[in-house]
This record gives sequence, structure tokens and C-alpha cells, in this order.
Amino acid sequence: MRVEGREVGFASDQKRHGALGASLVAAIVCSLSLAWGMGEVTGYRRSLHGRLTTAPWFYAVYVMSVTVSAHLVWLAPSLVSLNVAAQVVNALMLPLVSGLLLALTVTALPRQHRPKAAYLLLVVGVATVVCAAGLLGAVPGAFS
Repeated sequence: MRVEGREVGFASDQKRHGALGASLVAAIVCSLSLAWGMGEVTGYRRSLHGRLTTAPWFYAVYVMSVTVSAHLVWLAPSLVSLNVAAQVVNALMLPLVSGLLLALTVTALPRQHRPKAAYLLLVVGVATVVCAAGLLGAVPGAFS
């Protein structure tokens, strides 16, 4: 039901709670991924099974990433512009990430699992089109 252009009632509350739940799950997953990835790169112990004393750097990176992210969201004058900025950063990083993943498939996989010439060309072509579309979409968002 709409009242004065705003949605009210059970359906709107359900949407709000769903968006809040999804954003909380995403925040937990992203911050844990950062802490785990940093542990992989630097070699510090990482575990969710032990106490804080068994993996202090893992938990420190996790807490710092949540704290810094919450602070950045708190400082943002508009959550819409913050979301647009995050999507622009994602689009600008897409060529780097997809290029590195394609390079890994060609070099790191065992020979029998590496993509063959035709399939590799197809994947590179699709990745190039997707990256170009992302960059074309990011340019207007970067200047808004």
C-alpha cells in the first residue's frame, strides 16, 4: 500500500529487513575474506575455530576492516553516491581481476585442465566485452 508516495505496511518492512540482512551478510563475508586473504599472503595464522589468542592478527584485521568500513559509511553524505562509487570501483577493477584470473588459468592449472585455444578465445572475448561494458558504464558514474 502506498501513502503519500511511500510504501507502508508488511511488504515494505519485509523488503527493508531483507536488504538489511543481505547487507549484514555481505559485510561479514567481505571482511572475513579480507582477513583470510591477508593471512594467506602474509602467512599469519587464520582460523575461526580457535580463540582470539590462537589467531590474533586474523581477528585484528577482521575487526579493523569492519571498523574502517563502518566509519566510511558513517561519513558518507549520501549512501546512494557511496553505492555508485563502490560500483565504479568494481567496474574499474574488473579488467585487472579478470585478466589475472585468465592468466592463472593458462599458467597455474595442470595442462589437462587448461582451456584449449577455441574456448580460451571465447572466454577472453566474453571477458573483454563485459569489461568494456563495465568501463563504459563506470565513466558516467565516476563523474556524477
